[in-house]
Amino acid sequence: DDVVASGSESESSEDDAAAAWSDGDDVDEGLGSDDDLEPFDLADGGEDLAPVQPPKYLADLLAMLNDKGDAETARDAMHVALNTAEALVRRRPADLPDVARDLAYALLHTQNRFSLPNFSERLRRVTATLAAARPVEVVGDYLNQAFFDKELSLAKRLECLQASVDAAYELAGRSSLKEAGGDAELPAGAARALLGGATTRSRKLLKDVPLDAVALKTRRWGHRRSAPDRALANRFAAYAAPVFF
Repeated sequence: DDVVASGSESESSEDDAAAAWSDGDDVDEGLGSDDDLEPFDLADGGEDLAPVQPPKYLADLLAMLNDKGDAETARDAMHVALNTAEALVRRRPADLPDVARDLAYALLHTQNRFSLPNFSERLRRVTATLAAARPVEVVGDYLNQAFFDKELSLAKRLECLQASVDAAYELAGRSSLKEAGGDAELPAGAARALLGGATTRSRKLLKDVPLDAVALKTRRWGHRRSAPDRALANRFAAYAAPVFF
């Protein structure tokens, strides 16, 4: 009887547990029901992605500059192209020698159709970087000839000269004419001395020499001289005669 009683008690306890269990209950009460979870929306149209991806090759950059499609898409393409072109050229991709001249042509003939901010400055930097990366193809084969093109406006011709000047200073290890000191005016006496006017008045002309230049060449015992300027790699000499002159 005890065995039968215990068996009936176990069956009644399982029935009670099954009755207490209902669909949707979770083993862990803290997780709650699956009905509370919202289904994941698989219909993602990609609105969170950038409308125009940055170019990886110069051929892609050239296509973005020549984009004549939808106005909104063309504006985004132009904005992305100008923002990424300089860094892309400095990475020197494999198609740089083949696309350099065509890219220079596209940059020179690109117009600010969408009123983008700092358009001329960004375009100038990209053109100068491209000219410094491939001076033979860009400066020698294109910009020098484009300067004499009568169909180009005066502003575009000046852009050709400016790109050549900026490229020359970058090849010489200087980022700009201002950094090289090209905008500094010589003292009147030093200018006359360079022109050959210092004959009997050489002592007087020494008064016009800046004190910094004198101090740099003066040796003082017990005085620590400032460290010399860092040597810059100059690659301009190799291209000076065949390209720039």
